[in-house]
This record gives sequence, structure tokens and C-alpha cells, in this order.
Amino acid sequence: MPLLSDIAQRKKIDYFLASLPKEASILEVGCGSGWVGNYFKERGFQNFAGIDLVPPADVVGDVREWEMLG
Repeated sequence: MPLLSDIAQRKKIDYFLASLPKEASILEVGCGSGWVGNYFKERGFQNFAGIDLVPPADVVGDVREWEMLG
């Protein structure tokens, strides 16, 4: 990963993610490369799910059809 992308990810983690409790229920909409999900899973978060149109999301499908996605 390019250096600036790595720096940006660390800044986003520090600002948005680091203070979340492990008991939090988290839904990520639009997982992209999956780095946010990896961050949570590596740290033992149990209530995390990601949805996107393509893998590596936990749920693959259109968020507008969320009721049919399970």
C-alpha cells in the first residue's frame, strides 16, 4: 500500500475507530478493500458486519434491498 494511504488509514483509525468499545454493534456500508473490517476482526470485535456490492464484504448485495439480504 502506498505510504500516504497507510498514513491516512492510521489517522482514520485514531480519529474514528480507536475509541469504540468492543461491545459496540457496527455496520459498515461500503467496505471497499475491507481494511476497516480487518481492523475490527483482528481486535476481537464480535458485533461487526460489512455490506457492499462486491466481496470482501460480509454481506454482498445492494443496501437498498437490505431486508432480503438477511
